Amino acid sequence: MYKSILFILFVLNAYSQEKASIRFFPSDCRQKTEFGHYKYAPWTKKVSIKNNLGYNKTLAPKAGGERFEVKNLEKGTYTIIFENMFSQLIEITFKVEEYKKYEVDLCTNIIDYSKELFKPRINELKSNESFKIIFSSQGCFHSDEKELIISRKRKKYFLEYGGKLKQLSKEEIKMIANFEIELSYAQEGGCTTTHTYNIQFKGKNDFYLDGSCKWNGLYNLIQNLGIYENIN
Repeated sequence: MYKSILFILFVLNAYSQEKASIRFFPSDCRQKTEFGHYKYAPWTKKVSIKNNLGYNKTLAPKAGGERFEVKNLEKGTYTIIFENMFSQLIEITFKVEEYKKYEVDLCTNIIDYSKELFKPRINELKSNESFKIIFSSQGCFHSDEKELIISRKRKKYFLEYGGKLKQLSKEEIKMIANFEIELSYAQEGGCTTTHTYNIQFKGKNDFYLDGSCKWNGLYNLIQNLGIYENIN
């Protein structure tokens, strides 16, 4: 009888034990708030979580839309699916190794660049070749124009901007290549401010319109390249 009571108590305790939970925060991981958190990304409207054992759940936003939460998870490997700022579905893997509360930033500005078929112009440059980025921003109360020239001299790459010449590192070349890939996903409409890009390369003009009010591609590129200048 005593052993039976102990067994029942053990089962009840195991049953009532809280399992893992995850709070997901859709974020723009390029920017942090004054409190040190990544900036909230309001364009992510749903998050899905699944595993290969049949668990599959789609989450609705909590707390004003700033987070998604799932509870009572078993230990194991899960696939998290969410939409990035370029309207792509992104899949990441997350391991639940302990029964505890997890908090995860979903970086909605990411792209899996390795899977992209688009060939950035900077990777196609031959020695003594260049391409130009002509940018304009037009809003209700402002306008802005910028021009960047990217060139190659033998094995060295350079950026000309504002009358200054800067040699590019390998990391900065990669930044520009990633910028070009992201630009290929530019979305029109939805904002009172429109960013217009004209990429001039080998006598050809390629035009892109970004009216998303969320990417701000050129401004972020300039800042990351260390040539930031009082950009609003």
